[in-house]
Amino acid sequence: MPSIILHPKLAPFEANLTGKIPHAMEADFKRAFQTLLSHMTTNYSLEHVKNKLHSFLECVYYDKYSIDGRDGNCLTIQAGKDAESNTAVLLKVAEPTNYSLTPEPNIQNCKALHELVLAFLAERSVSEIHLKKLIITTGHEWCVFDALDFERLILSNKQLLLDFKNRKTGSLSKESDSYFINTSIAPYLKSLPSDALPFIYINLKDYYQAIQQDKTAADDILLMVFHVLSPEFNFYSFTEEDNSGEYNSPVCYEHLNGMREGFEL
Repeated sequence: MPSIILHPKLAPFEANLTGKIPHAMEADFKRAFQTLLSHMTTNYSLEHVKNKLHSFLECVYYDKYSIDGRDGNCLTIQAGKDAESNTAVLLKVAEPTNYSLTPEPNIQNCKALHELVLAFLAERSVSEIHLKKLIITTGHEWCVFDALDFERLILSNKQLLLDFKNRKTGSLSKESDSYFINTSIAPYLKSLPSDALPFIYINLKDYYQAIQQDKTAADDILLMVFHVLSPEFNFYSFTEEDNSGEYNSPVCYEHLNGMREGFEL
């Protein structure tokens, strides 16, 4: 039976993924899910994937929210219908032939994650943004991260922010994205503990057979997939109600609260 892989740190949140699919949404979800999978072939372009993902998300979940394109093969989901609403989800579309998102301990060496960090910095530098989730997807594979982990680990690295600023202003030599990623982002992520960025992993290919079955058992298999991609889940932070550990520290709270107000570049 296919399953969703939860990092051990996120196990307490598994209960949030088990509610029944609303009856009014069930048929639309299955139909849109089948359509999405049918378009995910090995020869599609990233633009094709972005368009199909946009259609799928809007059709099933986000018709009341704005979904916008960004540079670097990214999509953003706003917290409201207005495109000027706060960005809640940043989604990086990755090419499956060049990226492996298999949930190994060395996820921090994944090029798609490096590019997601760059997209996060770019998105986070332009305005006060209240991100909840960051996602990497190939269309089939999905890795869902909590934005607070990025706030805590990325925006606290002064050297990384300085390098980003120098790249943006042109004072960093060889200022291409790949140079910045290879010399700043990748080494920093590699230096972090392997569990520094916990995530949820799903592979939609595992659910292809289940979605074609008209059985209650198949519905149960699809529950977690439905919830992981929903606004009710993605507009909520894993750590917002965590009353233990570093997130409950007054120092950490003030630090995170300050970073959420935006950073100067």
